[in-house]
Amino acid sequence: MIAYMRLFRADAAVIAFGSFLTGAHLASGAKAADLLAAVLVTAFSANFCYSFNAYTDWPVDAINKPRRPIPRGLVSPRGALVYSLFLLAGSLVFPFFLANNTFSLLCFLLIPALGLAYSANPVRLKERPPFSVLTVSLGLILPLVIGYANAGGMDARMYFFFGALFLFCASLVGLKDVEDVAGDTALSQVNLYDRYGSRLLAFSIAGLAATSVYVALTPIPSMLKTWLLLLLPAEAACILCHLRFGWNLARLYHRIIRLMLLLGAGLCLYLL
Repeated sequence: MIAYMRLFRADAAVIAFGSFLTGAHLASGAKAADLLAAVLVTAFSANFCYSFNAYTDWPVDAINKPRRPIPRGLVSPRGALVYSLFLLAGSLVFPFFLANNTFSLLCFLLIPALGLAYSANPVRLKERPPFSVLTVSLGLILPLVIGYANAGGMDARMYFFFGALFLFCASLVGLKDVEDVAGDTALSQVNLYDRYGSRLLAFSIAGLAATSVYVALTPIPSMLKTWLLLLLPAEAACILCHLRFGWNLARLYHRIIRLMLLLGAGLCLYLL
């Protein structure tokens, strides 16, 4: 069972779980029911997206990430598919018992729908940029939005905050292709770094700059605005350091995620 659980990236699990609880806390303070919902949305909904993608992409992972469970032979492709279908079934059932309003129910159900659209043929948005970037970005912020909406959050300014996070993710998600270029090109799959080279990093910095302008001009609550105005230049500085000092670009996306987790943990501690 542990091998199956490793189909789901640990950092993605932390982001989904933590962002759902953060959204609930920003609405009214996280309660026991919110903790249960955070566990389920992480264990089923987000887990399905990553596990199903691990199944559909395992030939590429055999080149790019040979230590992953399927390429190593710890999980068979068929086993990964059955496991993913089990997660899909759960992610389509539990929201009807936990959703407190129609909007949060639809957002709960949107997560597995995005997972299918991203990885499954014939749609397979993974191969259709910029829809691939937009799909992943929306999937990343949905747990936060659901946590807030399901806990009864009513402050319209928060949706400007969610919009800023979407723009933030859209600015950076394409950088994950840097570490996958070998396998993607070998199997003739779309890879943004192969297509744009170092310009992809310039696009990310420009996106972060545009997001900073959006944050400065919109009515985001002051505490969250301050946090974003720390996060955005910090991520831009991370990219610039890789360019200036010749750091290994294959590690860039992982460092971006770690920096986001570090600053996100600081926000959570402040809120608590």
